[in-house]
Amino acid sequence: MKSQQEFIWEEFISLVNCMCYQKRTQLTKLDLVLLRSYWDGLSDRQIFEILEQNRNELKYYYSRDHYFQTGIEYNLMRKMSKLIGTPVNRHSFRKVFEQKFRDDFNQDRSA
Repeated sequence: MKSQQEFIWEEFISLVNCMCYQKRTQLTKLDLVLLRSYWDGLSDRQIFEILEQNRNELKYYYSRDHYFQTGIEYNLMRKMSKLIGTPVNRHSFRKVFEQKFRDDFNQDRSA
C-alpha cells in the first residue's frame, strides 16, 4: 500500500489557482498550455507543435524563434517562483509544488 497518493495535474492546478487568487495574479491560457506541457515532460519540439495547433485559441502567433528567444519559459517560471517563494524551473516546479501540497496537507491534518 502506498503511503502517499500520487500528485496529479488537477491537484497542482487547484493549488496554483488558490495561490494565484491569494497573490492577486492569474495564469494566461499560454501559461496553462506550457505548464501542462512541462508537466507531461514534452520536448521543445512537441511544445512548439502544441503552440502551433492552439494558435487561434491563444490568440497569438508563435514562431519557433519567438518561443525559443523571447523568454516565454523564463517569464512563466519566474511567475511560478514568485507564487511558491522559491526558485523553480521547467524541470523542478512539479516537485517543489508537490512538496508544498504535501506540507499543506500534513499541516491541515495536524490542526
